[in-house]
Amino acid sequence: MFAQINADGTLANSSGGVTSTKIAMGTYEADFGRNITSCAFVATQGEAGVGGAGGAIMGATDRSVNAEAAFVTARTNANALVDRAFQLVVVC
Repeated sequence: MFAQINADGTLANSSGGVTSTKIAMGTYEADFGRNITSCAFVATQGEAGVGGAGGAIMGATDRSVNAEAAFVTARTNANALVDRAFQLVVVC
């Protein structure tokens, strides 16, 4: 499964059935509509279409309050949260 999520938290593209939300600066939820607690996540910063990739250190883990979602963060080299578009792949 995959999701391409814009910096504002809106969904740009997905494998289907995905919703996304920006929680706060540099923090996002990607809900895949099924339990993904036993899955692996790969996140990378990048736009869904043609454009530049500003760069970010990405983190992805289980969402503690939602077994169907991943919690994703984007940070600068100085460890400050930053809004960035990203790609998320979930492998189950």
